Amino acid sequence: MKTMLMLLVLVTTTQAQWRTVPFNKDKWMSNNGALLKYDKAEHFTGSLIINIAIDWKYAIALGFLWECKDAVMPYEKYGAIGGEGFSYKDLIADIAGVITWEIIYYCGKKFIHLIVR
Repeated sequence: MKTMLMLLVLVTTTQAQWRTVPFNKDKWMSNNGALLKYDKAEHFTGSLIINIAIDWKYAIALGFLWECKDAVMPYEKYGAIGGEGFSYKDLIADIAGVITWEIIYYCGKKFIHLIVR
């Protein structure tokens, strides 16, 4: 995973122009999602599902790598697989999905432990 991340950083910094979506221009309710109507809801749900299926580290890493991909692959050139740029709000939505599942899981474990006693 570290090697893949280092390779991505090396390639993105040497081969392409890095684009970032300005924080004040990135709308929380932007309706440019591919599967769901809202982009941030896709990030939240995707991270939550990856956290359930695999692990929180992979959910965060995939969210970060996806934003790196969005930063160097403009949708004007690459179409549907491209992005508008690196979005910090997308990363916040990814982290919120991970935290939400961790809270649900922790509270569920405590609740079941109370019932079993």
